[in-house]
Amino acid sequence: MRLMYDLLPRVFSLVVVGTVSLTAADTPTVMSLTIGDGARLIKHFDASIYAKLWNDRSMEALRLKTSDALGKIEKDTGINPLDVMKALRSFNFQFTDLVKTPPVAKDADPLAPAETTTKTTTAGFLQVDLGEFAQRIMELSLKTHESATPMTIPGADEAINGTIGTQGTDAFTLARYGSRLVMGINQDQPPSPYTISTDDADVVFTLNYKSLLNSIAKQETQPDQKAVFDALKQMDKFLGPIHWDMTILPEGIRERISQQTSYPGLIPVDRSLFARLPTNTYMAVAYGFDSAVYWQAFEPMLIDLLAAQGTPMTSAQFKTQIESVITQFNVPITYDDIKSAITGTILASVSPGAPFPSVTIAIPRSKALDAFIGVGANLQQLTLPEEGKSGQIRLPNIPLPFTIICDQKYWVISSDPNATMAWNATDGGWSTSTAVKTAFEQAPPHSAILGASDTPTVLRAAGGFLPFVPFNDPKDKQLATVLLARAAGAATTGYIFGFSSKDQWSMEARGIMGFGAMPIIAAVAIPTLLQSRQTANDAAVVASLKSGVFPAQIQFQGGGYVDQNQDGIGEFGFFNELSGGPLDHRADSVRLNLLPMTWNAPYPTIHGYTFACWLPDGADGAIGAKEGPRTSNSVAGAAQHKNFVVYAWPTDPTQRKTVYALSSSGMIYYKSADEVELSETGPAWNALFDAKGWDSPATWTPYKKK
Repeated sequence: MRLMYDLLPRVFSLVVVGTVSLTAADTPTVMSLTIGDGARLIKHFDASIYAKLWNDRSMEALRLKTSDALGKIEKDTGINPLDVMKALRSFNFQFTDLVKTPPVAKDADPLAPAETTTKTTTAGFLQVDLGEFAQRIMELSLKTHESATPMTIPGADEAINGTIGTQGTDAFTLARYGSRLVMGINQDQPPSPYTISTDDADVVFTLNYKSLLNSIAKQETQPDQKAVFDALKQMDKFLGPIHWDMTILPEGIRERISQQTSYPGLIPVDRSLFARLPTNTYMAVAYGFDSAVYWQAFEPMLIDLLAAQGTPMTSAQFKTQIESVITQFNVPITYDDIKSAITGTILASVSPGAPFPSVTIAIPRSKALDAFIGVGANLQQLTLPEEGKSGQIRLPNIPLPFTIICDQKYWVISSDPNATMAWNATDGGWSTSTAVKTAFEQAPPHSAILGASDTPTVLRAAGGFLPFVPFNDPKDKQLATVLLARAAGAATTGYIFGFSSKDQWSMEARGIMGFGAMPIIAAVAIPTLLQSRQTANDAAVVASLKSGVFPAQIQFQGGGYVDQNQDGIGEFGFFNELSGGPLDHRADSVRLNLLPMTWNAPYPTIHGYTFACWLPDGADGAIGAKEGPRTSNSVAGAAQHKNFVVYAWPTDPTQRKTVYALSSSGMIYYKSADEVELSETGPAWNALFDAKGWDSPATWTPYKKK
């Protein structure tokens, strides 16, 4: 078992890629990750809601699988990983710099040209105190790592060096000092023990923005990009070091962030807005903001960045540029109006709704915001309510009705049908809930970010959306349902707040899912809205194939509009031929409207899906559509009056869950997008037939209406 190779170097590389740091000896540090005490971390976990879920009887199969995996490691190495974790006294990883590796040959062939290349990689330190296990892990490292070579370092009990990485270009040195293992990656000097600063948190992460920018700028060779980094480094007052820590509590996770900086434009949240939300609200977060103060601080920096990119201008010229853009949109506001566009508290919340949770957003009114909302409404042909009233609107591509409220101070838009009643109520609304009361008690009065989450209710509601989540195994869905129910019964409310104090910004959050309300809003509200749109799109695509494309193909073939072999039997057509495109090269070619004009393209995009049609080529292959009429092919004609296949796949790669297919039999099939190789023209023409010929049976799953 190459434990040291997998445990330390790979932890190093993974942590660097993901971001992390602190300090080793006198070396400047960019990022650092620290674990103070393994035994304490395990103790906190055992007393938490996570241990309750892990020890639930529904998790027995996973516990057994984990136990088997740990047992195999112990059998191979003689070390129990849990015992190692309990013995852990401290762990610290530090990313110190970006460096160039020595050139390496691109080709191992000795007769090949001596073409070489370098790459940018990371340099850093890792120190871990493993008590009695340090010596054993050192032995395993020497035994299992092919490039490891023993060496002598003054003061060290033993040491090895070698290379790691896919090309073996990252040099490492690993030394043991008693119970401490110290590793240096791409360092000029051998590693030596250093002091690890710990506190009462389970995990600590720090980031030094300035050091990070300096490290990146050193490696940047393009003058324009280097100038941008140099300009960013001038933003000293907003690039102070960040300290993040996390502790496992019985209720979940408590996270704290502090940064040595003072952000402009932050003002205390108006807590009375929580009273204007429905009593059954799931979660909400508020943000106090003064855009005029913010803009005053950032405008000079923005101008500096533009100058660094080769577009120097004065403040007056910058103002003129912005106002010229405003004029193009015919918006009756000035640059100064834009600078003060938002002053007050912005509020976002999630509450029950059908078929998906409702979202409410409130933004303080201003001359600029009123003007921009008016322009947007005109472009979408929406009617806005007068001040003091509300109305219904429909937003593009969102299959839910929205209520929009215009009161004296706020614009409110909500998919909650009870939004108007709740917003105008005076009974205290959600502010009387345990979740909000707890958040108010924890947060200082001057908090500029303030949020609360009724986590038990959120988890119970989340269980209702599991049918939308694809599970390969029904048992996994059953397990998820049970765990959500157990978690809802054990969870408490969550909160998040942030505030400025002198030259420091601080945040704190508590919740079972990490950073309080914001990730929950992102994880529940946004995906469910996107899922509702995706579900609607899927249904529309199936309807288009069944009630649009297939009947159009039957009419086209039956009408004999294209008969390339002149046998009196028509062939099937491409989308452009079915929707107004020319059928031949004559100027007076017949044009049909069997499908709407939106289909008149080789690969039309409809309902967020791209469609492709394939016809036989007469030689056991297929031809796809192109711009203009098809090329006459009498050999293919005999086969084209028998077969066609149509595919539909999500245009957005991030939404690719299902690919649909329609065959000439009229059957619709589907398959997970993860199992279908997609190119710019979709699946291969014979993907439905398991990469075989036209006469082969379809191998995808037949679609049945749910």
